[in-house]
Amino acid sequence: MKDTRNQILDAAKRVITQKGFHGSTMEDIAKAAGVAKGTSYLYFKSKIELYLAVMEREFDYITSCFEEIIKSRIPVLKKIEGIISFFIEYMKENRDFVFSLMYEPPLIKMNKDVIHKRYRNKIDNIRHKFIEVLEEGIRRGDIIKEDPEVLADVIFGAIVRPVIQFVIRKKTGDIDSLKFKIMNILTKGIVRKGG
Repeated sequence: MKDTRNQILDAAKRVITQKGFHGSTMEDIAKAAGVAKGTSYLYFKSKIELYLAVMEREFDYITSCFEEIIKSRIPVLKKIEGIISFFIEYMKENRDFVFSLMYEPPLIKMNKDVIHKRYRNKIDNIRHKFIEVLEEGIRRGDIIKEDPEVLADVIFGAIVRPVIQFVIRKKTGDIDSLKFKIMNILTKGIVRKGG
């Protein structure tokens, strides 16, 4: 039963990536999953419900990967680098999927509402864990003594915005060089020595 559900979710992700949310139908998704259309309705009452389930599964995957990095016994800077690497890899592998879900105009408002209503606790939990990592780094003297909440927001902003922009613009350059640039700015700052 769980395998069939995941089959449908996998198919939905593929079909939505290819056709967009509005261009895909439950019939397309069922066909891609290798199940009858009626079977897909046993698991999901509507395309919106299926879409939300795909989003939730992706969000849970990202959350669990972030938590794994944050809980690992490596230095703070390596954790930050790990988060950047994971995020870049995820975006690279799922570029068209993310683009089709996040930037299909009719879905933008719904995405914002869904994220705030359904995922706010998950987002807050990850942020809290990351703040704890930064507090540990401050105590050990690995990073600057600054408000860890502000640091967390600055670091996440420095990671998310450039990578998302890369996806939106569908740039063809080397996304891996983005990791180096972000880490370089985070670790060295923006002020020139002796400047």
